[in-house]
Amino acid sequence: IIRDKTAMKIGDRISTFMDRIGKGVVNGRVCIVLSDKYLKSPYCMHELFDVWRNCREEGDTLIDRTRVLVLPSAKISTAVERAQYVIHWQSAFKALDALVREHGQFVLSDKDNAEFRLMSRFVSETANVLQLVQDTLRPRSFDDYVNHVFD
Repeated sequence: IIRDKTAMKIGDRISTFMDRIGKGVVNGRVCIVLSDKYLKSPYCMHELFDVWRNCREEGDTLIDRTRVLVLPSAKISTAVERAQYVIHWQSAFKALDALVREHGQFVLSDKDNAEFRLMSRFVSETANVLQLVQDTLRPRSFDDYVNHVFD
């Protein structure tokens, strides 16, 4: 099991680690622990959408290649709850878009521009990914999750 807190050290690039996690789903299994904080973190969402992209944006592939635990803080049970995460990313996207429109694209680095484009995917696809997770029978306790991970 590879975790950011144990696999990274001072001087490592976060983007390299995120790419590694996203690609991990191709030849392995990625464990995802969804929390409210996770669903509002650009780093975590970048990883989630790399996993989604590497699963060819196919729900069955995502479910097969990942193991998801949803913590109580991640409110995804209803359409209204899932929509709150989309609204969060819409607000972040609009704020950055306003800066770019006012000051031009050169206020962002190349990496920032790539993240800005990825953020538009958070807006357009988060509800679908969360609906897929919600629609899938998953472990309700940590012990069940551990058994499911090593299943």
